[in-house]
Amino acid sequence: TNGRKPLLMAGAGVLALAVLYGLWRVVFASGPEQSTNDAYVSADFTLIAPKVAGFIDEVLVEDNQPVKAGQLLARIDAQDYQASVMAAQAMVATAQAQQMNAQAMLERQRSLIEEAKATVDADLAQV
Repeated sequence: TNGRKPLLMAGAGVLALAVLYGLWRVVFASGPEQSTNDAYVSADFTLIAPKVAGFIDEVLVEDNQPVKAGQLLARIDAQDYQASVMAAQAMVATAQAQQMNAQAMLERQRSLIEEAKATVDADLAQV
């Protein structure tokens, strides 16, 4: 055991030095954070949102590029909206055709009514 005692003392000393070094690093040494008393960062960030939903087709500005109010920043893919417009136009055309058919049917019914009135008047005149 006499031969092991100096070895244990040396190991304990190395362990004590490692603990002291670790404490020194935590308390005094600078870690991944850097600090200063006169530095600052200023930035203006504005959240933006489109008026309509869709996939962006083209981005018209670069990262960190200054922009002005009202400036076009991106183009939204218009295919979905063009398809909706075409569908709405088809519905309008269908409604117009139905209205024209109804108008023609109304005119036909009016002429049939006039014809029936004339037949009634002729029959009454013969009586």
